[in-house]
Amino acid sequence: RYTNSPLSLSHPPPQIPLSGYGGTSNIILEDHRMRSDGYVAMLMGVAAGQVSKLCVCVRNTGCRAAFIKAVPYSDLHTRSVMDSSDISLSPSQFVLKERTQEVITVLMKVTQREQTLCQSANAVLATVCLFCGDEVSRQQFRRLLLSKPDAGRKILSENSLLKGLNFNERFLGEEQVLEGKGHGSF
Repeated sequence: RYTNSPLSLSHPPPQIPLSGYGGTSNIILEDHRMRSDGYVAMLMGVAAGQVSKLCVCVRNTGCRAAFIKAVPYSDLHTRSVMDSSDISLSPSQFVLKERTQEVITVLMKVTQREQTLCQSANAVLATVCLFCGDEVSRQQFRRLLLSKPDAGRKILSENSLLKGLNFNERFLGEEQVLEGKGHGSF
């Protein structure tokens, strides 16, 4: 009980600062066939010595900003990342605000290997993984790494696809999402 009488030695009631945010992001690929293990995009007009182009529309239907990091693999099982001289993704890492979309342009330099693979009906030329999550959490992780640089390595299992990926770098559009701004803080 707080009283303001000259005879009592009282203190103001203790205060507890509260803040928080809610919601989730939800990332989908538009106009691509979904399978149980992900989406499938068809690369048309594959010819050796040519560059094939594919545009992938990524949409965030959720109510929170998400980060997206696109990584191309020639073989997902062996974790073989494709060389940037063979495939280009633009943008390859960015922040997608709530209820917005971004188009990732995939340019692939086709060699005789890819053209031969396309003779098979179920040929997989590349697997592009989109690693995504809550942008505010990624920003908090970046701040943690300033004081504890090894923190990220300790939490991942040895066989995680995330092992070796760097999320502690600038993402296109990250300056538009700030912790505590528009996240229901009170």
